[in-house]
Amino acid sequence: MLMIKCMIYFFQENEPIISYLESVWSGSSKDCSSSTEIKSAVAAVYLNYLNAGEKVLARQFLNDYYLCPDKESFKNFLDSQF
Repeated sequence: MLMIKCMIYFFQENEPIISYLESVWSGSSKDCSSSTEIKSAVAAVYLNYLNAGEKVLARQFLNDYYLCPDKESFKNFLDSQF
C-alpha cells in the first residue's frame, strides 16, 4: 500500500512540471537548444519517475524531452544522483 501511495505522489508531482514543459515547447522548436532550456525540469520528472520505480517511463520521458546528443551521459549523471 505504501508503494502505491508513493507512486501516486510522484505522478502528481510530475503533472505541473510536465504541463510547464509542454507549454514551453508549444511555442518553440523541439531541439537540443530548447531541451537545454528545460533541462532541470526534465531532470526533476526523470528522477520522480525513478523514485516511483518507473524506469521505463523515466527513460521514455527522457527520450521525448531531452533531444541532445549527450542524452546517455545526462541519463548516467541523473542515475548516479539517484
